[in-house]
Amino acid sequence: MHKLTLSYVVSFNKTYQRKGHLFQGPFQRIHIKDPNYLLHLSQYIHLNPVRANLASTLSEWNHSSVSEYIGEKTIDFINPTIILDLVSEDISSTLAEQQLAYHQSLLSWQKENANKKRE
Repeated sequence: MHKLTLSYVVSFNKTYQRKGHLFQGPFQRIHIKDPNYLLHLSQYIHLNPVRANLASTLSEWNHSSVSEYIGEKTIDFINPTIILDLVSEDISSTLAEQQLAYHQSLLSWQKENANKKRE
C-alpha cells in the first residue's frame, strides 16, 4: 500500500509541478483547544454546501452529517454529543433541545453571513 500511495504522490507532484507531501499547505491538522473554536468549525463545515450554492438548504446536501446534528436522521457511526453539548448552556437539556439549538445556531450563522455578503 505504501508503494502505491508513494507512486501516486510522485506522479501527482510531477503532473502539477509540485513538491513535498500531497496534503501539505492548507490541509493540515491542528489541535483544537478552544471549545468555541470547535463549535465554529463544525458550523463552518456544515454550512459549506449552502454557502457554495451546492444546496439551497442544510438538509439538501446528502454528503453531510448535519441531519444527524439537527435531529432529522440517525446515522449509526456519528456521535454529535461533543458539538451538541457546546450549544446548550443548560446541562439538563434533552438531545432534541440540543439539536434544535444547534439548528438555530446554524440558521443564525447563515443569516449573519448572508447579511455580510450584501454589505
